[in-house]
Amino acid sequence: MNTSITHIAILSLLFAPFLGATITLLLGKQSGTHWISVAMVAVSFLLACWLMASGYELTAQYSWLKITTQRSLSFGLRLDGLTQVIALVVILVSLLVHLYSVAYMQSDPGINRYFSFLGLFTFSMLGIVLSQSLIMIFFFWELVGFSSYLLIGFWYQKPSASQASKKAFIVNRIGDIGFLAGIAMLWSWFGTTDLDALQSLFVVSESNVSGWRINNIQVPSLALIGVALALFCGVIGKSAQFPLQVWLPDAMEGPTPVSALIHAATMVAAGVFLLARVFFIFPSEALTVVAYAGAVTALIGAISALAQTDIKKVLAFSTISQLGYMVLAMGVGAWFAALFHLVTHAFFKAALFLSSGSVIHSLHKWDDSSITHIDAQNMKYMGGLRKQMPVTFATYTIAMLSLAGLPLFSGFLSKDAIIVESWLWAIQSSNGLSMHYLIPFIALLTALLTAIYMGRQLFMVFFGESRLPQSASEPTEVPGLMKWPAALLALFSLGIFFSINPFDGQAAWLTSWLIMPEATLLTTHIEDSYHTHLIIGLTTVLLTLVGIGFAYRQFQDKPPGEVNTLSTLARVSYHQLYFNQIYHVVFTVPFETLSRGMAKLDQRVIDGAVNAFGVAGVVVAHLLGWLDRHVVDGGVNLTAWMSGKIGQLTRSLQGGNGQSYLLWGILGVILIIVWLFQFIQWRITY
Repeated sequence: MNTSITHIAILSLLFAPFLGATITLLLGKQSGTHWISVAMVAVSFLLACWLMASGYELTAQYSWLKITTQRSLSFGLRLDGLTQVIALVVILVSLLVHLYSVAYMQSDPGINRYFSFLGLFTFSMLGIVLSQSLIMIFFFWELVGFSSYLLIGFWYQKPSASQASKKAFIVNRIGDIGFLAGIAMLWSWFGTTDLDALQSLFVVSESNVSGWRINNIQVPSLALIGVALALFCGVIGKSAQFPLQVWLPDAMEGPTPVSALIHAATMVAAGVFLLARVFFIFPSEALTVVAYAGAVTALIGAISALAQTDIKKVLAFSTISQLGYMVLAMGVGAWFAALFHLVTHAFFKAALFLSSGSVIHSLHKWDDSSITHIDAQNMKYMGGLRKQMPVTFATYTIAMLSLAGLPLFSGFLSKDAIIVESWLWAIQSSNGLSMHYLIPFIALLTALLTAIYMGRQLFMVFFGESRLPQSASEPTEVPGLMKWPAALLALFSLGIFFSINPFDGQAAWLTSWLIMPEATLLTTHIEDSYHTHLIIGLTTVLLTLVGIGFAYRQFQDKPPGEVNTLSTLARVSYHQLYFNQIYHVVFTVPFETLSRGMAKLDQRVIDGAVNAFGVAGVVVAHLLGWLDRHVVDGGVNLTAWMSGKIGQLTRSLQGGNGQSYLLWGILGVILIIVWLFQFIQWRITY
């Protein structure tokens, strides 16, 4: 294939959504211009399909800033198997979300602004996927964060949406500080941020007593662990990992299609993609930290989802939990399993979000109605919707079963692979009893909790009888532009689209595309066996069935209870393990107190000092003014007065009177004679 044509195709794939977003924004409020953004995303999708079918791989690198002969910053594009798969997933989900949004946002006055923001986000996310260097990834990383901020706060008139967008933006910046510090440390050591160059250096790395020797550079073990964990900070922020997971539930204030694209399929998965790109940098000690962070996040997300009443927040906490699975998998060295779950999760979670959006859209006409008031996102008003919304029900059920991890669905393949790999990692990492067995135990417990909260949502929303007020009419199925994108995503949640063998993820076609990088500091796992897969698979299926059965018995046709009537565990779950309250007490209140103290210090001390200097300046100015008027000006005026008097006196000598002239002449002669006598006497004396 012609390399130049491939370059043009990659650039077009990247910039087509940006072009569509720009045109849509420039055309303002003209009707129908949002279709331009949809069309440009469709162009990117076709190019992504063509590039993936071609199987062509390339790296285009360009020097940006040369500091010395050994140090430079570069940017470029990279096309390999990982890029092709993730780019196709991003652009496919984005295209379906764009189509869904046409119907979902049709009555919104800001529809063109919405599609412009959506196109900008798609461009930014593709930039992360296609970037060749860490500094370029960071540029698009921040642009993704900005796009997310715009979309979360799209309905900026709502205080909750405005607050959620600011919270997401600030929390992500906390993680990004670490990410940038990691990039800076790599550049200071090796003089480059290019991924291929860095990977080639780590190929020849070797461990010794004092650390790692990489390209004749001795890097202490703690320093290498530090740079790896600094890069991981970016993952913690973007992928909502513990302890920065608190921003994602609030981000549900944005339009539901935004949640499907950003907070289910793409942006939150960017952290996992970054881990895959820099995996070769991580030593085993850093990966252990990653594994535990992912496990804790998976458990926190699952527990928090159990008692939520908002249909979108259940899915938000589920997303946090599943992202924890992916990070856990990276930590135990299951590179392929993590990315496999990223791909499958993108489809079934986006389908769940779009299905929830259909439910909300169907009920929204009663939200803030003059007849009756309901919260269209609160599950206590739902129930029995399978009869009125059969397509949405089928879509949701397929995606839900995939998330729960039942066989024949894609979620089973990827989640089973993660749990198996975590079990094998625990065996390898332990000598006898070890706390590392907590990792697979937490993974299994999370699988049980996932089945419970997803079963609870399924039965409360779609089964039983309707809990809408009697004055409300029955909900109806949504338009085709909303039904079929969600249905297509649910279709991709079936296991047959990923593996001919629905019980073995290793047989998936993705194995030929997602190839683990050769340069890695991680030792190889022990070889797994058929029996391990069988036992783990049966265990997860049993736990899933138990969880769904428990949900059926406990929650079918039962509205959520009021918060103050819930059990202690349910209240802890509903309040998200009180992380927001803890952060408010530990961080917000002290910083607000400090800010108020600094404000008082500024007002009373700094402003007081400034005001005192001002008063002193005024006093000195008045004193100098008095001196100027009475001393300086007085001296000048005295001199002028004396000059005037002397002038008057001398003027009298020239009055024109001859007698006066004679008198003054005689007086002058007398004075001269007296002076001469005095002078002669003085000379005689001395």
